[in-house]
Amino acid sequence: DETLSILEALSEQEKVSDCFSIMDSPTGHKNTQGALYFCNYKGHKYDLIEKQPYYDFLKRLSSNEYFVFFPQTPETLSRIVVEARMMNVKVVTNNLVGACSEQWFSKKGPELINFMRHKKEDVLKKVLAAFEGV
Repeated sequence: DETLSILEALSEQEKVSDCFSIMDSPTGHKNTQGALYFCNYKGHKYDLIEKQPYYDFLKRLSSNEYFVFFPQTPETLSRIVVEARMMNVKVVTNNLVGACSEQWFSKKGPELINFMRHKKEDVLKKVLAAFEGV
């Protein structure tokens, strides 16, 4: 998958240490303001990443050591949080990101990317098996 290959390449990118990425989202429940408040309160340097083409966004996110994300509503998986981990970015979040409670979330970088590649294959096999039983 092309996206996983890109994430793998970005996982090797050198990070700006002690810099926190914040997704500038107009969607209220993504809580950009909460992430900004956190960084300002703690005195952390941050990079507010505005909306841009997907791969440009990932490249910018992968250039910093941390990603701050405090959603206000539950997120079953939170693709952006998982992608940040795949790119070796440390995640600062709250308990509303379901992926964080998964055993596999302790993985990062290429190890997490490979795990997801296999997980994708497992899901496809289960779906096909379900259709065969119909």
